[in-house]
Amino acid sequence: LDLVFPHHENEIAQSECANSSAYANYWMHNGLLTMTSGQKMGKSLGNVINVREALETFPAETLRIYYLQNHYRSALPWDENALPEALGMLARLYEARENAQAMGGQEEAQKVIDDCGNEAKEVYELGTSFEARFYEAMDSDFGTGTALGYLFRLARAVNRFSGHKKAKKRGAPVVAPALAAFNLMGAALGLMQMSSEEFHTEVKAKRLAALGLEPSTIQGLIEERTQARTDKDWAKADELRETLESKGIMVMDSREGVTWRVKL
Repeated sequence: LDLVFPHHENEIAQSECANSSAYANYWMHNGLLTMTSGQKMGKSLGNVINVREALETFPAETLRIYYLQNHYRSALPWDENALPEALGMLARLYEARENAQAMGGQEEAQKVIDDCGNEAKEVYELGTSFEARFYEAMDSDFGTGTALGYLFRLARAVNRFSGHKKAKKRGAPVVAPALAAFNLMGAALGLMQMSSEEFHTEVKAKRLAALGLEPSTIQGLIEERTQARTDKDWAKADELRETLESKGIMVMDSREGVTWRVKL
């Protein structure tokens, strides 16, 4: 935005005179990346965060969602929590999609809604109305922040509904529009393009290094805890879980075994 006058106006004038044609139908100017002090980020100021460096510790989709959460012409604030917070937002979307994909059932959606109540009704209504709302937001000067707001509202509804005792076996017809909404938003904005497994594998690889942790160290603690549970040494197992959580590791026990993820 700070280059509209005179730099970009001069670019237009020079190019149109040289080529005897219109420069462009639309020229979109993005807002500035600003530090918490309000100072803009710029090479001349020596406060630039390099994208290549950011990608060493965060998945690319983290940067995308960070940029897209604000309107493109608005100033975008930056601090040390910006990307961790954006990664947490991204993880909630993957969690919602994963929860929706895990649901089964082939009944009529309305029957499931009648049996499961308001949580199911909210998911279905938000899912079926999402496409129209998404295009309305994007047609309004690329309102990605508004579109993401609709998506997160839907994701929260899906995650709430997934806790219903009947959702696992019967919820698929209710969340089908939500899954379509995730696909639409993802394809349009380059989000949720990985499977949940691929996403968490990349997060592990990049965030463990940033946290100064070795995968082998975490796996060793997991195996030690598994042995403690086998030995019915519950106190030691709980102690090891707390140790892992203090390192930012979330442990998940299931019938299939023990898995772990970086806490986001």
